[in-house]
Amino acid sequence: MLLLRRVVLFHELSIESGVLVISIENDSHAQQAGLVLGDVIVGINNQPIASIDDLHKLLTHEQVGVRSPLTIIRHLSQASSQCCSRGITICSGVAPRSACSQI
Repeated sequence: MLLLRRVVLFHELSIESGVLVISIENDSHAQQAGLVLGDVIVGINNQPIASIDDLHKLLTHEQVGVRSPLTIIRHLSQASSQCCSRGITICSGVAPRSACSQI
């Protein structure tokens, strides 16, 4: 998802896009960490996340179930959370739901 230029500049992000959270499973680690629909993931483990490909590269089998610090944009504000890599459906940009991935 492309971020507004002023949001990128305000939060001093090294990227101009992120991954939009479009679904969260009930009782998942993502829900417990406080992620909500509409959050935009822009970092994980202090690594920038500009696309679904960036996220998949960092979410290896070794990372499943491991707590990872997330950096998100929520309502134009930057926040951090801790989450295990299960229970989030993510979609980059305005791709059709079939192009989304569940982690």
